[in-house]
Amino acid sequence: MDLKVLQVDEKGKVTFGFGTSPKKATGKDKMIQVSLLKMLKTPGQDVFSPHDGGGLYGMQQGNIDQNNQADIISDLSTGIKKSETELISDQMDADLPSSERLQQLSIASVQTDQSNPLGYDLRVEVIGEDEDLTVANVNVVPLEG
Repeated sequence: MDLKVLQVDEKGKVTFGFGTSPKKATGKDKMIQVSLLKMLKTPGQDVFSPHDGGGLYGMQQGNIDQNNQADIISDLSTGIKKSETELISDQMDADLPSSERLQQLSIASVQTDQSNPLGYDLRVEVIGEDEDLTVANVNVVPLEG
């Protein structure tokens, strides 16, 4: 069973947590969760799939030049497109409803986090095969060492 570990509020802000009681992730919620977790996954972290993941978690740890907006957007775009390709491939032979199948991931916008100059606010468009669009707002800040 896939537990719902990401919460998306009415404005699209994504937070981690189970809420008051764990629930099963289904439909659009599952597709968003799987997509964002794939984007965050660092390649090399899974010995069984060493190249899997978009690497956003590594960027979260401060491994990018915060002074170069073009590099940030380029790195994010590359990681998101890699995640999109991997997910579509992973789902190809799976028996999933169209609401759980990814069609496209893309960056809607990137802005510097006003409360943390080393972080940024990322808006990601997640589109399912059912053509349903969700914009997820992800706040990415470097982890404390």
